Amino acid sequence: MKLVHLKNSDLKVSPICLGTWQFNGNTAGTSMGTWNAQDINVSKKIVDAAIESGINFFDTAEAYLNSEKVLGDILDGSYKSRRSDLVIASKFGFNATPGSNKPVSYTPADIEDSLNQSLRSLKTDYLDLYQVHWPEVMNNVEETVKELKRLQSLGKIRYYGVSNFGPQTLKEFYDFGGEPVSNQLPYSLLWRSIEYEIIPECAKRNLSILAYSPLAQGLLSGKYNDSTSFPNGRRRIRLFNCKSTPLAVHTESGCEDQVFKALGDIKQLLTQLNVCKKSGLDIQDDGDGKEQYGMVNLSLDWILSNLNVGSVIVGASSADQITQICKNASSSLMNTEMKRKLDEITEPIKEAIGNNPDMWFTKSRYK
Repeated sequence: MKLVHLKNSDLKVSPICLGTWQFNGNTAGTSMGTWNAQDINVSKKIVDAAIESGINFFDTAEAYLNSEKVLGDILDGSYKSRRSDLVIASKFGFNATPGSNKPVSYTPADIEDSLNQSLRSLKTDYLDLYQVHWPEVMNNVEETVKELKRLQSLGKIRYYGVSNFGPQTLKEFYDFGGEPVSNQLPYSLLWRSIEYEIIPECAKRNLSILAYSPLAQGLLSGKYNDSTSFPNGRRRIRLFNCKSTPLAVHTESGCEDQVFKALGDIKQLLTQLNVCKKSGLDIQDDGDGKEQYGMVNLSLDWILSNLNVGSVIVGASSADQITQICKNASSSLMNTEMKRKLDEITEPIKEAIGNNPDMWFTKSRYK
């Protein structure tokens, strides 16, 4: 897998980044039921498969229960001698109490404390990328920028970035002297809200986008044909009716019909174009597997065809999943005509969701 440079940095990262939100240390029901419990041995196999497949980029956060510690134990145990080859990213910022929607407001002292705890959990002396998880976790923007620069000067972080920042908060961060190298944002064929305002702003500032939830939390895996088959915890997102799960915190009716029509149209497009056969890809056939893996790689290629995207953050529940994704990562399924068709198929969803990129809240936390 060919490494790419994050803009305005010397960080060379794989275009596929392993997201470790699912590394929960075998704790079920974390993150409001988004992910099932994942055994630590499974997490280790996923990391092993990722590194063997060419991934050098790992993303975690203090808000992901147990994730930093699980990832740290794995990397320290098997890959300590290769630390300089790996790019480890984490984030500060989380809700005040479990189940609360109120974030902690971080002072400079809080940021340093959080970083030190992350370093201990990850068993490393430095982070390659330290990110502000949400704009609202900053007690004071100017003080936050100064603290990140101070931590950078101490060698505790190589670079810093932001996450979930809209045009207004990006401007404010830059106005106080901030020099982020990335903005981590939700982006997929089924979630294109950042195209309205945020991508143009990032492009103007030459800021790399790290795309999270690139498979719309699994909808683009090709496994789901209706809302009832989709896991309860993941139906919190605004694509689904707020009444579809008691875990939803938005108040909208969603656009489920458009979502599943689009998924059907994408499968049909793959069949019509016979993408897998024409590309000569080595795709595992697992029942309906050719459609499933074809949809996954097509979805990731569509994101990476956007020159503003530096890497896509992909989670996995098994080593086989990450191996298969990486196996075909260098064989792009994308061309101009296919991108146009995919844009056309998913345009009704983009219009229904509008310019609010917040996957979970009706009142956007993006500004």
